[in-house]
Amino acid sequence: MVFGFRLRCHLGRIVLRRDRNLDCNICPSCGSTHFDNYHQPNNLKSLINLTYYDHQLNRLVKNHSLIEPVHKLKNHFLLLGRCATSLHMKLSALSLVVPDYESGLAFYKDVMGFDVTEDIDQGRKRWIKLTPQGGGASFILARADNEAQKQAIGAQGGGRVWLFLESSDFEQDHRRLKSAGVHFEEAPRQEPYGTVAVFRDPFGNRWDLIQYAEQPQ
Repeated sequence: MVFGFRLRCHLGRIVLRRDRNLDCNICPSCGSTHFDNYHQPNNLKSLINLTYYDHQLNRLVKNHSLIEPVHKLKNHFLLLGRCATSLHMKLSALSLVVPDYESGLAFYKDVMGFDVTEDIDQGRKRWIKLTPQGGGASFILARADNEAQKQAIGAQGGGRVWLFLESSDFEQDHRRLKSAGVHFEEAPRQEPYGTVAVFRDPFGNRWDLIQYAEQPQ
């Protein structure tokens, strides 16, 4: 093993040869070239490692150790850097199935107080995006247009809590939502991770209103 890592290609071929052939597999996550010691989940040092491994890659080229074009390998490696760190991806929105747009807006906008950040008439449907005032992921109101979609209303989480609304002032937000008529299934409770109470929207979706506990420094 040279420099403590093995280099693999996106086609499953050996691309690093020094004293012996090294086994070669395709990355199950991204299907791209990767270094064994580099491609690790939640590797927060990835950007630092990019510089380190790029330096080592150049050394291999000078020593005639590579049997693939270096620009091709670098392209695959940089693709992997994005895959491993997920710096270029975020969850921006999800679809929430509702019976119709009006009832969805009546609750999520008028009762919950979410902002309508987009409302575009697309002819046969509307693109309505709502975002909590505190930010975070948005959701798209998706009108149920057939029987299968109607069956999914309130059942997208399979009966589980699947929407998590984070609060920085639990007591104030809990009091405001209760006074607005939001149905809470339980009294607020303290958990190791914070203060939480489950509520159900008019369509059957179960939510956590949660204020996370401060983590020790």
